[in-house]
This record gives sequence, structure tokens and C-alpha cells, in this order.
Amino acid sequence: RVEGNRLVIDAVCKLGVTTVTTHSVMTFSCNTAYNSEGSAAYDPQLLNVTEAKSTLDGKWAGDCQPGQQPGDIKLESGQTINIKSMIRK
Repeated sequence: RVEGNRLVIDAVCKLGVTTVTTHSVMTFSCNTAYNSEGSAAYDPQLLNVTEAKSTLDGKWAGDCQPGQQPGDIKLESGQTINIKSMIRK
């Protein structure tokens, strides 16, 4: 759900026998920066993990490179996702 300049995502899904409950809040600062904080709880634990947390900060660093579009995030794996298209779903 969108709350002003924040995108709040809550989800529950099954991964095998484990139920994963997640909560994420992404806060946008105009079109120039964002902060994302997320947590996940695993019941029963998954690979000896019961909880995980993450924080991500991003900021505008310049014009898009060839083949990129606004909202693209390039992951360490080389995969590109587009946060704007995820919000529209």
C-alpha cells in the first residue's frame, strides 16, 4: 500500500514447510533517493534462520546508461529489476 511517500509491503508465503512473513517499508525522497527496511520471519526456521533484516539506501547518481530506464536497480548478480514497475502491480 502507498502511504504518502512510503510504500509498505506485507506478505506471507510458504517456502516448502516454512511460512515466511515479511514486512518492508520503502521511503522515497522526491525522485532522488530512497531508503528501504525489511524483515522476514521463518516458522519453522529455514536453514537455521528464524529472522532476517535488511536495509537498502539508494540515490540518483546520474542519467541512465544505455538500455536502462528510470527505476532500474542492478543487483550484484547482474539481474536488473525495475522498482517503478513493481509499484504499479
